[in-house]
Amino acid sequence: MTEILDKINKILLYELSLNARQSETELAKKIRRSRETVRYRISQLEKNNIITGYTSWINLSKLSYMSYRVFLKLSSTAEEQQKLIKAIRSHPNVYWVSKADGAWDLHVSFFAKSTIDFFEMEAKFFSDFSNLIIKKTVGSSVEIFVYPEKLFVPSEAKPISTIGKLGDVELDDLDKKVLSILFSNSRSTLVNIAKDTGVSVDIVRHRIKKLEKSGVLISSRAVIDFSKLGYDLYYSLLSFKVFSKDDESQILEFARKHPNVYGLSKIIAPWQVDLLIRAKNHHEYLGIIRELRSRFPNIRNVGTALLSEESSFPSKDTIMEL
Repeated sequence: MTEILDKINKILLYELSLNARQSETELAKKIRRSRETVRYRISQLEKNNIITGYTSWINLSKLSYMSYRVFLKLSSTAEEQQKLIKAIRSHPNVYWVSKADGAWDLHVSFFAKSTIDFFEMEAKFFSDFSNLIIKKTVGSSVEIFVYPEKLFVPSEAKPISTIGKLGDVELDDLDKKVLSILFSNSRSTLVNIAKDTGVSVDIVRHRIKKLEKSGVLISSRAVIDFSKLGYDLYYSLLSFKVFSKDDESQILEFARKHPNVYGLSKIIAPWQVDLLIRAKNHHEYLGIIRELRSRFPNIRNVGTALLSEESSFPSKDTIMEL
């Protein structure tokens, strides 16, 4: 059954997708209601599994990691696929995995310090599943942008960047502990984080600000189940005849303004750009693709996959141990 949201819940979900660490007082000002109303409405959204959790996002590039993407077509049964997915989810260097129907069956995003590290990691991992793989396409992410949830509130707010230019930020043990807690629950209070890390509230506050200023900690977001709201998530692979700087700036502008576009990646692969698009059904999705082709006649081909499962940082419990 599809949930129907009123205006207040849409604003709440939008705000929590922008910054899940906002206090009830701050959220109350945004919706012009009491803190009690905020608390009740959030609890109902959680109870109805529209909000399934809260997590934080980091820019891995700031930690000197590069992003590598593997797209797989599989010949295996559903049971064999689940074994592969389970192994992928437990891999400490996986930051995104999605199962789909269409251009590919499984997409895995790895992070590694170098091409050599990725080559060895990828070869070792998939060697155990080589009999399941019909086709494998490997790409390297250049930049990845994630946009605000514009379906709730029209917005041209800047996206967050999860992959980009390499940095050299180093994390100490306390940084890693704080990030691990925020991965699991980004609405965890300063008091609780201080208790779990054994330091003062002021130290925790300072560390979070330092992680944000360094560009490592880039977002704290509600995890929203859009299937409960009647939306599917489509992955679109855009291959251009020629991908110019003008094409790049225009596709970034299109993604920033279009309410259904959730994410954009520039990639070194047989295509140049991929988009994450939310749509009520395939008909609505095709309408967005027609709009895209009309705006960008330079597009040669569009590959499509309908995502059935996806998760970010499935190894969040071990990622900070690297």
